[in-house]
Amino acid sequence: MLFESDKVSYRVSEFFEKFKGELPKIVMVAQGFHGDIITDTFDREQVIRVHTHSRQWRVVAVTLEETNRKLGHYSIPVDYRLKFCVKKGSAWKENKCFTLREIIEKNKLPVEVQFAKEENVTVGSRSMNTSRFPALRLTHTFEETYLLGNFINSGVMDPRYVPIPLYLKDLRLSLITGIKGRSREHWKSFQDDLTSIANTALRYDLNYGKEDIAIYADAVGLDALYEELQPNLYADPFEFFRYQVINPSYALEDGNITSSTFMKDDPADSTPMMKKLPAVPEKPMKSSYNPYSSMPVNIPPALPARNPETSKIIVDQRNNLHEQLPPTSVREVTPKRLDDALPDDIEQYMIKDVTEALMRLKLEKYIPEFTNQMIDGRMLRALDETILREDFHFTRIEALRLMNFAKNGHIPT
Repeated sequence: MLFESDKVSYRVSEFFEKFKGELPKIVMVAQGFHGDIITDTFDREQVIRVHTHSRQWRVVAVTLEETNRKLGHYSIPVDYRLKFCVKKGSAWKENKCFTLREIIEKNKLPVEVQFAKEENVTVGSRSMNTSRFPALRLTHTFEETYLLGNFINSGVMDPRYVPIPLYLKDLRLSLITGIKGRSREHWKSFQDDLTSIANTALRYDLNYGKEDIAIYADAVGLDALYEELQPNLYADPFEFFRYQVINPSYALEDGNITSSTFMKDDPADSTPMMKKLPAVPEKPMKSSYNPYSSMPVNIPPALPARNPETSKIIVDQRNNLHEQLPPTSVREVTPKRLDDALPDDIEQYMIKDVTEALMRLKLEKYIPEFTNQMIDGRMLRALDETILREDFHFTRIEALRLMNFAKNGHIPT
């Protein structure tokens, strides 16, 4: 059984503007995209049921001119976990640190900030002090938007949603209009069944967005439309620090590396807040418009409050989604599997199956460590880019190759 797709294809932003009021829609990737950011990679003819969209507020930041710092343009989530100190006049108020959300609501932009001093940041097995992090100028905010959907693979809908950022200009989507050889009634019933499952068994984080700092090309200016810009990469605090350092000798010393907890709470600030926001649920650290005018304004615009109820990702583990889903088509071009002896469902792979997969992907040098860590199919599906690069020392392209395989069974030919 094959899907019928419309001949018209859309960029992600075009698709959103045209169909945002008509979701859900089932689409096929008409033109894939492979980039440096693994989660932004999509293969041609993948089938996705687009259910809804999410929005994340980010603030644009530029590096202040100082020795050993690389000037650049970045964006940071307004709900970034680390705290910052604000520069008042010529002095830094280092004894009072706030979240970015608090700073933006209390101050008119632009405003100069620096990472809270003497904080210890831990990502994975690495820990460092923030005392050498660069000072930044916050210029304006913007809203980053993602489509949220689920892959349909071999007749089943993956319960984990996949985010599709609107800034991917090379990715093109086509509407699926039916199933070849099946009636319109069958196609409508198929869509209704998927909608019922999505509404009852799945939840989507409507505040979803990348949690790391986005780094943009050097040529980007402050007048750019950041919601349409594709970042070069998303950097955790360590990657951001390394990117900033121009002089290789200006690096972390052993004395600056600690094993403290991720972040200490600052003493409660006695300064009254202009507006209290609902508490934002903390998330683990992991390695997304109308800009406010740079002209001074008397009262900074209020940011939209996060709704904790929409920030949950709930998958009903008691329901067997595969049994609930109706039989559906497979793509004309299916991912190349290793051999008939291996299970179709990667989560059913045993350790020896993962070893065979690594050999076919020309990643055999990682077999000893994967075997030592007892990586089977279920664990393979749980690995992300941060774990692969930090714990197994994968290169970016190697991580991309393995993540593509874990996601849809793709083996480059």
